[in-house]
Amino acid sequence: MKRILGLIIIFSFAIAGEKDDVWATVVSTWEDDFSGKDWISKHCVDEVLAWSEDNPLPLNKTSLLRNRKYSSNNTKMLFYDVQLSGMVVQGNTAVVHYYFTNESKDSSGKINKEKGRLTDILIKNNNEWKYLAWSENKPDISK
Repeated sequence: MKRILGLIIIFSFAIAGEKDDVWATVVSTWEDDFSGKDWISKHCVDEVLAWSEDNPLPLNKTSLLRNRKYSSNNTKMLFYDVQLSGMVVQGNTAVVHYYFTNESKDSSGKINKEKGRLTDILIKNNNEWKYLAWSENKPDISK
């Protein structure tokens, strides 16, 4: 009985450690974006598909990199905050739900504020968590 309890405790710590690693990856992408770094090449698998509310279709890695290059030359992130709302890790796959807020300044000096929900899907690839997909939902802030 003690052995089973010990294994359960060890397994629980392993799961908690995996979740910590996944969340650290998510936060590091925001921090890289805030710092103007290319987080897409670093943290996404080649087959990544991302569907933001601003796009009619999901974007592949090539499109994401092109959009990132344009936005990094034309906007500057001033602030961000991310709050984890739920996560599931099953084997080498993680699904992360969280709420985000950010502010950025465009090339004309206008400050834009965004908030919404993100669902990220990551896979463990060569002992690193990488983005496979994400989907964004931004509520209508005019309401």
